[in-house]
Amino acid sequence: MGKKKGKRKRQSPNTFTFNIPPGYLFAVFLPVLAIELISVFSTLIIETLLFLLVISMVWGIFRVMPLFRFEKRIRIGHGSLEDIDQMTGIEFEVFLSELYQTLGYRVEMTPHTDFGIDLIVAKDGIRTGIQAKCYGEGRTVGVAAVNEVCGGAGHWKVQKKVVLTNRFFTKKAKISARSNRVKLIDRNDLQEMIDDYNKMVNSKEYIPPPSA
Repeated sequence: MGKKKGKRKRQSPNTFTFNIPPGYLFAVFLPVLAIELISVFSTLIIETLLFLLVISMVWGIFRVMPLFRFEKRIRIGHGSLEDIDQMTGIEFEVFLSELYQTLGYRVEMTPHTDFGIDLIVAKDGIRTGIQAKCYGEGRTVGVAAVNEVCGGAGHWKVQKKVVLTNRFFTKKAKISARSNRVKLIDRNDLQEMIDDYNKMVNSKEYIPPPSA
């Protein structure tokens, strides 16, 4: 007896097979993916730049705030050396700027990256670079400060070099200063400058500088 042949299942004429080549899908979705990635990275870059901008603005505000906070104080008068000892570095620089202006110098405060010179004072065509050191009690200024002002002299193109402090200098700093023609202004010299300032301000002939 012969085997019964199974009936062959006929495909419905309405069935439709749709095969998409993988390469076609890749070509279609790759630009979409690229656009999305560019959008994400662009947002991240913008947010990062805004963050850095805010940080730099905040840093700038904190950098400038001491100038405004201290401005009234230095215009009233230069107090004792004990008051100066409580100043921050930037306040000390502002203090010296006012002091030198009153004594007849044109003063320029260098940026934060000062290359070893905090102030440049000019008078009679001579530019002098000043490294300012405001230290607490018991500290002295060493040879490093002399090296800093010597290093910055060429960058700022100054003819004279000064290290000025509210304290005193070490023996090595004095030796190095003599060898490198650096003028050292210590606590006693600073007091004399303050006395000259007060005499000038209190004199009837005194005319404040334009920037004061």
